Amino acid sequence: MTAYRARFALGLGRDLHRNRPGGRILIYHGIDTLGSTEFNSRFISQDNFRQQVAYFAEHCHVIPLDRYFAGERAPDRLTLALTFDDGYRNNLNLALPVLGKYNLPATVFVTTIRALGADHLWPDWLDLGTALVEDPLELGGQKYSKNRRGQLASKQGTLNRWLIDHPNPESAGLDSVLPSELIRSRPDLDEYWRLLDEDDLKRLAASPLVTIAAHGVTHGSFKTMGRESARDEMRRSKTWLENTTGKQVTALAFPFGHYSRETLDDA
Repeated sequence: MTAYRARFALGLGRDLHRNRPGGRILIYHGIDTLGSTEFNSRFISQDNFRQQVAYFAEHCHVIPLDRYFAGERAPDRLTLALTFDDGYRNNLNLALPVLGKYNLPATVFVTTIRALGADHLWPDWLDLGTALVEDPLELGGQKYSKNRRGQLASKQGTLNRWLIDHPNPESAGLDSVLPSELIRSRPDLDEYWRLLDEDDLKRLAASPLVTIAAHGVTHGSFKTMGRESARDEMRRSKTWLENTTGKQVTALAFPFGHYSRETLDDA
């Protein structure tokens, strides 16, 4: 990224942005006000997002995801579909105003953990908890402490990998070993874990620019949890989203990009 920016600073980057046909799906997650990477690399600032969207509006052909998969492409410029994974509240408060300013569509893939009565996703809790925890912790019979990369790790591997490989990470006990009360008590952390509640989701779905789609229930791996559990998550997430928004849900993004031929057939 540093080399990329340097080329533009020297006036050598125009060839990288010349008009060309083709298509890309861009995957965003969270939008914050600072552009902080202290907790993870999935968030960008609203200002950065605004700059990107302004460029797309001027130089690209931006279309809804269903038209992208139907094969629509501009003959003289890059065709884009914009998507968001997980379903953060900041997609409504920070991303939608930018999309509205430039009249660009996007698809938001929502993880429906609220259908289980929970209000956060375990990957976000792990990211925030890792940054705040000071002492080693024990989970699943293994002791984890921070490694040189700032990850919680044991001799067998990272806690993140253990949870991804767990058939039900939501029930693995992560909340009980991380400083959950501290996370909830800090308003400055809200942007990094607060999800769309039902009212937020209805407001977002009401925008003509936004398509709501499914992203599972627990943000577990569809390959790890097994076929029947994956089928159940697909059914439950689709039903909950449709009942909440009153709109049909026809698209699915696989958590972690994990799927199999059977998963595709079931979807």
